[in-house]
Amino acid sequence: MDLGFGEGFSSLDELLTEFPDAKFNIDVKTPAAVEPFADVIRSHGAEGRILATSFDEPTRQAVMKLLPDVASSTSQSMVIRARVRSWWGLPIDNWRVPPRLLRFRFHRQCMELPWSRPAWSV
Repeated sequence: MDLGFGEGFSSLDELLTEFPDAKFNIDVKTPAAVEPFADVIRSHGAEGRILATSFDEPTRQAVMKLLPDVASSTSQSMVIRARVRSWWGLPIDNWRVPPRLLRFRFHRQCMELPWSRPAWSV
């Protein structure tokens, strides 16, 4: 994409090549991007350097199906579902949550999970 003055955005392929040790947190925006995204990640053997997510749960699941060794965070629907489950006192699943949600019963339930639960922010 030309931004003018000879400037543009780097492609994911270029970034993975230019920064071979860097880790990336990537939000896959549309279902159409899933397969090309997976192809680039696999071609670089970068599964261990990527956290892939999407606010759209079916898109996130499609990424995880093609890239099962890539880390993933929660989608918006997962956070909402877990928040409702916490109100009802039901157990919640393994995932990362935004810091603003780490409070009250929801927070206590997250802290009781037997795995790590790093918080993230945007």
